[in-house]
Amino acid sequence: MGEKYQSPIPTNAVGFQAVRYQRNGNDRLYDTVIFSTENPAVTLDVIYRQMKVFGCIASEAQNSDGMLDYIDSEGDVVHHIPLTKKGLSWVYKKYDLRLVKH
Repeated sequence: MGEKYQSPIPTNAVGFQAVRYQRNGNDRLYDTVIFSTENPAVTLDVIYRQMKVFGCIASEAQNSDGMLDYIDSEGDVVHHIPLTKKGLSWVYKKYDLRLVKH
């Protein structure tokens, strides 16, 4: 039998916010997405696994183009995942994210 799956998503995570890095240091911050399901961390883990399968998560060897910051109910960042350019594009389109700050 294989190892039991251990989600990288903290159990207190309720949503995420995407950040795109810019060469000039003027990073772009996008809408916050909050899940009001019974267990938001499970929903976030499903999204994480989809992104992993589609090649959206940057490996340690790659330079990431941005981050997906996981937030708790207080709005504090509790974890983050490095994303590729493809990953950022996927998140923007899937959740219809809008630019908040640049």
